Amino acid sequence: DAVLVQSEYSLNLFKNKGINNVSRIYPAIDTNYFKPGIDTRKLREQLSISSNHQVVLFCGNYYLGCNDDLVEAIQVLSKKENPIKFILACRIGFPKDLLEKERMKSVFREEGIIENVIFLDRVENIKQLIEISDIHIFPARTMLYKSDIPLVLLESLSMETPIIITDISPLNEIMKEDV
Repeated sequence: DAVLVQSEYSLNLFKNKGINNVSRIYPAIDTNYFKPGIDTRKLREQLSISSNHQVVLFCGNYYLGCNDDLVEAIQVLSKKENPIKFILACRIGFPKDLLEKERMKSVFREEGIIENVIFLDRVENIKQLIEISDIHIFPARTMLYKSDIPLVLLESLSMETPIIITDISPLNEIMKEDV
């Protein structure tokens, strides 16, 4: 028997528990498929995103411990002169997720900035969503229930969309030379 993990962080967790038959293989994506230059006009129209909007994308989950950070960032950046749209593409996996989504919507409504935020529970075409984004943020405080290195972040990098991530393990391994 052997254990295969996707990060140095997980490799060390297993080895520290005395499990030595562990190997690490970083996840891979198809860079021929995830490349920039696709037509996103239809998606922009569906989401009411004009060409002068900057787009900030967060593909994640509501349980990653970063909702207050997201709310604060959206509140601050919505006061800037340049129009910004924020896309929160988060699956509803737990009942608490729906409650958290509604709480965030309530805050944005009270602040009068709800029109700056797009909530997506499902994503039909992640490639198009990444393509319309100027930056992809992932300010997770925990990676509980998540893959070591979320593929969507690697897909964003492949499509030349910059990412901002929290400096926590195993996320910070994305920025290593050999990933």
